[in-house]
Amino acid sequence: MLGARRSRLLLLAVALTAVHGCEDVSVTEVDVASISVSPSSATLLPNDVTSLSATPRDASGTALSNRTIVWRSDNDAVASVDATGRVEAHAAGTARIEASSGGVTGTSVITVDPAPTISLARSAVGFTGVSGSAATAPEGIAISNEGGGSLTDLRVEVDYATGQPGGWIDAVLQGSTAPTTLTLRALPEALPAGTYTAGVRVISPGATNSPQVVQVTLEVLEAPAVIQLSPEALGFSTSEGQGAPPAQIVTVSNSGGGELTGLSTAVSYAAGSPTGWLTSELDRTTAPAEIVLRVEPAGLSTGVFDATVAVTSPDAPGGGASVQVRLRFGDPPPQIEAIPGTVRTTMEESSSSPRTVAVRIDNAGSGDLGGLSTQVQYSNPSATGWLQASLRASAAPTVMDLQFSTSGLLPGTYSAQVIVASPAAINSPVNVGVELVVLQRPSVKTSTVTAAPDTIVADGTSTSNITVTLRDARGDPMASGGDSVEVFTTAGTLSDVSSLGNGRYGATLVSSTTVGNATVTARLRGEEIEDSARVR
Repeated sequence: MLGARRSRLLLLAVALTAVHGCEDVSVTEVDVASISVSPSSATLLPNDVTSLSATPRDASGTALSNRTIVWRSDNDAVASVDATGRVEAHAAGTARIEASSGGVTGTSVITVDPAPTISLARSAVGFTGVSGSAATAPEGIAISNEGGGSLTDLRVEVDYATGQPGGWIDAVLQGSTAPTTLTLRALPEALPAGTYTAGVRVISPGATNSPQVVQVTLEVLEAPAVIQLSPEALGFSTSEGQGAPPAQIVTVSNSGGGELTGLSTAVSYAAGSPTGWLTSELDRTTAPAEIVLRVEPAGLSTGVFDATVAVTSPDAPGGGASVQVRLRFGDPPPQIEAIPGTVRTTMEESSSSPRTVAVRIDNAGSGDLGGLSTQVQYSNPSATGWLQASLRASAAPTVMDLQFSTSGLLPGTYSAQVIVASPAAINSPVNVGVELVVLQRPSVKTSTVTAAPDTIVADGTSTSNITVTLRDARGDPMASGGDSVEVFTTAGTLSDVSSLGNGRYGATLVSSTTVGNATVTARLRGEEIEDSARVR
């Protein structure tokens, strides 16, 4: 017990001695030996921003913390820096960004490249076109970047002159990043004669000189006059002792632009044929005008004679036009007669077999009507091939078979003309008008069977309305009815089926007195419709 006390006193003495023996110690900061700036260099464009960081280090390269950094730029006009090391680029050039602490400085070299600038190979383009004509040939303008960085997000906008129509420039950029090409076309079709101007602005949000403008001028010339004759072919017939046939008139009009003046006619005859039997007379020399054609058969022998009446004008640079004239002198000439003169038929789409309609071809004149031929002309060039015309013989009387096919045709009305021609006929060619009406074809796959209500009381009197809606292969409701539809049920009784119009058919289901489900099905043209209805 006494020993423990002596130990505690000894420890206290030692502690007091230690306290009594303390001295003051001076602690100083480690000197900054270097400052590393990151990144040590950077390349920017005007208005770009980047952030620098500075790390003070001692002589051994150890990073020092809690040191104040002072930032400055040696060229604020090129790039400036704030107290946090945020650098903003202003203009092309080089600036040294300095970070200082403890009398030591670190640097980062900032290079500011020039901003992107739009350079156009041409700043003006001129086009010349004719009113009513198609687009002009394209003009390409190269676009490049004469500055630094990348010239991106290019786009174009068109500004048309005030008071002038728009929409006549087609401007297309081949790419949105330079180098690229701007392709321009002018569209004079809807413009009257005159001069039109517009500016095509080439825009890039990053370019210092955006936008750059291409001035476009379009000179629209008046469409030249074009001689239009109606009819372009006609025939005369007479026989000895009957005298001259009645005169016939050809109208002359201008289907182009400007005026059609200075009209004149000239008659030429087929090689080896007699001459002088046809005269042409204009009622005026400016269109619209009429040409009166007269035949004088005196001195002619029996036969068929051909001539051409050429119509010219100095205002029609594309050349003149002509009327083909045929005179048959002697017996009444062969004449094509088509019975019927028009044909109209109706078929369902996707019909499995073609339909054939016969047209009789007779000779309404005298002599031999041979060398018959046919040609089909479709009204819609994108819907062809649905009509075939064939002659059973090349001489009249004969039959022309018209074969119709709906393969590939959607519901709608399609028209064509069958041109029946013969070199012997005075009225050749004769046109037979043809019309094909393609109807929707109902499909058992898409047609539907519905019941309303679908729950009725099993009392022998409650009813549900059954509706069969016919649809085509595309799922579209039928536009018309008239089909053969039957309805069946596994329970209850059904009334007769009646047409509700527009491809819809109805029947009434009367409940049975036994509780259960009734499945209602339908048949279309004897084939079961895939859909069904259930009534509980």
